[in-house]
Amino acid sequence: MDFEVSGHLSMISGVTPALPGTAPLRVLREAAVVTRTQVLGLVEGGASYEEAGASLGIPAGRAYLIATGLPADGSMALSPEERVRPGVLAQSTQRLSNPPHVNPTVKPEIRDWVRGRAARELAH
Repeated sequence: MDFEVSGHLSMISGVTPALPGTAPLRVLREAAVVTRTQVLGLVEGGASYEEAGASLGIPAGRAYLIATGLPADGSMALSPEERVRPGVLAQSTQRLSNPPHVNPTVKPEIRDWVRGRAARELAH
């Protein structure tokens, strides 16, 4: 599906609109929007927010926000009434907001060089 974007407002989040007097931007991708129903369906079916987010292609914290309307960083103090809304977790949600960083670019030769350098330093 092609989307045409022109003028001062973008119809698709994250797309820079064309400047006045320039040609409209053509975006050649379909914008998929994850819904509350999708996230809650997965979570109520037994998936964790991490699993639900992974299956929908979004971070776990965003899945929690979509499902509950609450940020996953724990910044909101919830009333007892708010705690009973669908999808709200009883425990801390901070882990959803700040997942551990994974560096997939580890190179064995670099790790070997660092180990060798450390060994030489310790030998002195």
